Amino acid sequence: MILLVLLALILALRYNLLANRQIGKTVTWDCGYAQPSATMQYTGSSFAQPLTELFSPVLRTETQLKDFNGLFPKTTTFLSHTDDLFLKSLFRPVFRIIAGLFQRISLIQNGVVQVYVLHISVTLVILLIVGLW
Repeated sequence: MILLVLLALILALRYNLLANRQIGKTVTWDCGYAQPSATMQYTGSSFAQPLTELFSPVLRTETQLKDFNGLFPKTTTFLSHTDDLFLKSLFRPVFRIIAGLFQRISLIQNGVVQVYVLHISVTLVILLIVGLW
């Protein structure tokens, strides 16, 4: 019962405090900006910036800052790009080698069934000879 009375008192106090005031509506997460634009967005690179800065000797993030004149420039451009380290230095070279090998092997695949049967026969003969040793 005490909780209900306390809730009623709080609601009455709120109603009296807001009675003569104008109540505006705005978006919840605008960080104090009344009219945010696309240039004010918080991107994935903004979230990752502390870690990319910490590991900058390994990641080698490339940044470009253009048109930065004065303390409060009207327009600027900032670009940052971090290459995928494993993709660039490990996976791409390995898969290029594998693709080159498969490119050479693809010459064997010509779509003629008789040639495929010949390949199988030659392979079986080689396996039989190796098995006899």
